[in-house]
Amino acid sequence: MYHPQCIEMPDRMAALVKTYEWSCVDCRVCSVCYKPEKEDQIVFCDRCDRGFHTFCVGLKQAPRGTWICEIFCGSKLTPMKGKPAGKR
Repeated sequence: MYHPQCIEMPDRMAALVKTYEWSCVDCRVCSVCYKPEKEDQIVFCDRCDRGFHTFCVGLKQAPRGTWICEIFCGSKLTPMKGKPAGKR
């Protein structure tokens, strides 16, 4: 497992990921179905850093801009203005 500060994770996100069993990008699975398959269709929440298959959260494709998951962070699963989302 990586240290959040070693991968230059923002302080707000680093504090949040310490509250659950966070996994590095190489070990991450979908937080809905818990399967690692179809890695190219996994998007990452820009608030909690959890990964999700687009089809597991009702998205047809990876959103443009910052994306905040509804399941853990309470957004409406719509893209927000900001940096590109998707695989990291």
